[in-house]
Amino acid sequence: MTTQTFYRLHSSTRPFSADSAWSAPWGSEFTEDGSAYTCTACDGVGDQAPEVHESCDGAGCYHCEDGYITECSDCDGTGFIDCDRGYSCTWSAADLVGYFEQQHVTLTPDMGNVLVFEGEYSGEGCDGEPLAVPVRVIETITIPELIERAANEETE
Repeated sequence: MTTQTFYRLHSSTRPFSADSAWSAPWGSEFTEDGSAYTCTACDGVGDQAPEVHESCDGAGCYHCEDGYITECSDCDGTGFIDCDRGYSCTWSAADLVGYFEQQHVTLTPDMGNVLVFEGEYSGEGCDGEPLAVPVRVIETITIPELIERAANEETE
């Protein structure tokens, strides 16, 4: 598979590696290994408010026993949802700055560093951003360097 260059603000406590390359919606709480996140629909408990099972009109059947569905439909009652493979990232510095603007997040120097990395594209994330599994870090840049690079990309 061909590798490409990506940009990511990696502020996670998990190491930046192919093994840890999992993505979930912004602000999600990851499991210990990072491959799943706590379901926000049921707050990780696996249950939802009882709903009448439409197939049996609440009479009970082999799918629902008592005529009600209580299992969370988002996580199938497990309390967790599998993450998407790959880190949330962008194709360019300008795209990364634009992504944070879209999220209404002001980039500040104390947010950490940006990793410019070579990786394998693995699909799209929840916000339509690219997901990639890293192969190697090309360079690490600061937030001010990111903003400057983004401005230069836009004028080219």
